[in-house]
Amino acid sequence: MVLIHWSVLGLVAAIFAIGWGRDLIEDHGLKSVFTDIHRLMGLIVAALVLVRIVLRRSMGPAMDSELPPLLRWGSLASQVVMYGLLIGIPVIGLMQTAAAHAHISLFGVIPLPRLAPHDRAQAEALVELHGNLAWGLFGLIGLHASAALWHHYVKKDGVLMAMLGRVRPAI
Repeated sequence: MVLIHWSVLGLVAAIFAIGWGRDLIEDHGLKSVFTDIHRLMGLIVAALVLVRIVLRRSMGPAMDSELPPLLRWGSLASQVVMYGLLIGIPVIGLMQTAAAHAHISLFGVIPLPRLAPHDRAQAEALVELHGNLAWGLFGLIGLHASAALWHHYVKKDGVLMAMLGRVRPAI
């Protein structure tokens, strides 16, 4: 679970960097390669999150039972929203790709599923939605990191150290 967590974080960081940095690339061919890398990493993130959800369901919740009910509910809600965004944003990206292009594939070789009809107006709306949700995910990641720091410095419960692979949490 820890490996999946940090792999997803690394991929999401790279996806953000490519997503916003590729606009600086003037060469169309190179920009296309980075766009395909962005798409591929998004699909990998969605797959890893699905694996994490299956593993989490089979292992039981890792919820801190000592948290007050409101914080426990907030933690669960933020986790559900984060997982939804980590799966939904790549799906919306695929929908945008399908709406923008008559033929869709990765690197011109790997066909992608057509999740939306070819429609330029819909593609533009999906680009905006994709970006807005990505910014929302960025904010949620900040909240998640803040919660990890709260566990470490306020609760002193070992959760952060466990996620860093150093010790098992006391919960």
